[in-house]
Amino acid sequence: MNGRLKSVFGGRIVLDKREDILQAALELFAERGYYGTAVSLIAEKARVGSGTIYRYFQDKEQLVNELYRYWKTEVANAVKVEYAENMPLRTLFHETWKRWVDFAMNNREAYSFLVAHHHGPYLDKVSMEINEKIHGEYLAFFEVGRQAQVIKDINPELIMAIVTGIFSEMMREYWAGHLQLTPEIIEQAEEACWHAIRR
Repeated sequence: MNGRLKSVFGGRIVLDKREDILQAALELFAERGYYGTAVSLIAEKARVGSGTIYRYFQDKEQLVNELYRYWKTEVANAVKVEYAENMPLRTLFHETWKRWVDFAMNNREAYSFLVAHHHGPYLDKVSMEINEKIHGEYLAFFEVGRQAQVIKDINPELIMAIVTGIFSEMMREYWAGHLQLTPEIIEQAEEACWHAIRR
């Protein structure tokens, strides 16, 4: 998704059109949503003809699903922390939070896209299976903490909503220019999350 090089002619770098389409779609879906993004807009932004898009993707639904699967997997890999035996859950939470911030700050369109399309009715079976698998791994962490009496004895889905809600709102405020994400602010937000869910 980073514009893989296809060829070079006379010193001019030519990017893979498929990658151009995916990047344009990502930016538009993040900004305008699925229903507000017409194929013609994607073609215009990618600087290709509308017919070219259908050479690579059956329709807009296939395009949004490919993007969703790719970036959902990317963020999961980016924030994953190898769990060492006897690692305190607080340490694991801290490392995950830190990586989550790094990913969101370095991939604004991708993170905004994932948040906006998380429950989209146009997501297909494969996308939903990937989402459920990754979501289940996060829930398992909170369940372990609940069983160990480190995290509050409440529904793990609610705990997940609390954490992701605080994080996503923090990023929206940052991108809107209302909040400066200094190391101190990032640490304060993490602490607020942890205190909200810990016993």
